[in-house]
Amino acid sequence: MTEPLVSTSPINFFKGHPTDNLLPVDEILRATQSLLTRDRPTDKNDDDRHPLTYGSDPGSREVRKLIGDWSQQACHEGKNYPPIDPDAINLTNGASYGAANILQQYTLPHTGYTRQGFIVSPTYFLINSVFLDAGFSGKLTAVQEDPKTGLDFDFLEQELQKHDAASVETNDNASAIEDPTRDRPRKLFRYVIYLVPTFSNPSGSTMSTASRLRLLEIARKHDMLILCDDVYDFLAFPDTNVAEIPPRIVTLDRATLAESGVDASKEYGNTVSNLTFSKLLGPGLRVGWQETVSPLLAQGLAQSGAVRSGGTPSQLTSMIVGEMIQLDRVHDPIISHLAKTYSARAHVLREAIAAELPQGTEVYGGDGGYFLWVVTPETVDAQEAAKLCKERGVVLANGSHFEVEGNPVGWGRRCQRLSISFLTEDQIRLGIKIWGQVCRELIQQQEKK
Repeated sequence: MTEPLVSTSPINFFKGHPTDNLLPVDEILRATQSLLTRDRPTDKNDDDRHPLTYGSDPGSREVRKLIGDWSQQACHEGKNYPPIDPDAINLTNGASYGAANILQQYTLPHTGYTRQGFIVSPTYFLINSVFLDAGFSGKLTAVQEDPKTGLDFDFLEQELQKHDAASVETNDNASAIEDPTRDRPRKLFRYVIYLVPTFSNPSGSTMSTASRLRLLEIARKHDMLILCDDVYDFLAFPDTNVAEIPPRIVTLDRATLAESGVDASKEYGNTVSNLTFSKLLGPGLRVGWQETVSPLLAQGLAQSGAVRSGGTPSQLTSMIVGEMIQLDRVHDPIISHLAKTYSARAHVLREAIAAELPQGTEVYGGDGGYFLWVVTPETVDAQEAAKLCKERGVVLANGSHFEVEGNPVGWGRRCQRLSISFLTEDQIRLGIKIWGQVCRELIQQQEKK
């Protein structure tokens, strides 16, 4: 019998963190020194202010403009669409806070006004807690990804029609959360759907333009908010045809409203693009932003009580990022280096899987972002494999972690999510070799039964 391979130091495929040596320490130091020592005429503007004082509610307008212009270029949307209005951007301290803020401001499940939340499955595992904190316990439905259509749209529409027609105890009076000091009454949505449309966490898949447009059509019909975590759009790998990466849903929302003859600047739209620099510059910076069709939703996101009390939650760090953009130190060398590094790791991972894992193993993703999704054959119990691998020093993220709370569909039986952001190429090779050995042992055990 072959001796089990064991890693003497942990090999963690679960962590969606960048390797420490990829963090841009020098660029952040340079930008911080530049920001705090140069003359800043905008300090006198109420929309910008000194980096070390309370910020304006939506954050520095200069930084919002810099981020809007940069993101259009980085997403390859600038040639086809008009510039983003800086007032359609709200600065945050990351995508996790951003998602919580979106649900707090634009849904009301506690009274039944917002009738149901939908989450694309498999999903980012910690988003469940954000929805539960917002009052969606017992009100979450999984909508499965579909390799051909992007989502199971037929199921989604059936569920929406069911909830539309249901005779439920609802209180449509939003007076309990009305704040007379706000600029305008808040917009509330009947439904909300959460997804990661590009280089998804966990599946690595990208939804087509046609699927994004269909989702928009459904959202408009049913008063549904589309909460997009667009956190990986900027991490296309060098050999990926960026022309084939669809525009973000918020971009399509704005463009299709304009094409229909509607003044998009006066519409709420149905989309919030929730973004972060955590995957690009380092999660410790805690800088993110939200983009909406017009200023209406974005400025509403800046009107939470906590923000109105303390100002934007990332005043200093967002201005450091703005300085990095001005110094042209974001895409090159930082993001392009990340993309090359992750692309090489993804290539090594795919090669190792092909060499070590059983025939019939399916691999999804690998064109951008942090993750690949691996589906092993029926003969391998993926949960048992993850357990045995952990005993041998390899941590896999079993598919059971990526279910929607209260509505599991069984991802744990065959699936694992693998992160390429945290491990070196040598660690990836050894980790997959150990996993492959575990799979062969499990198959042999099955054959003996």
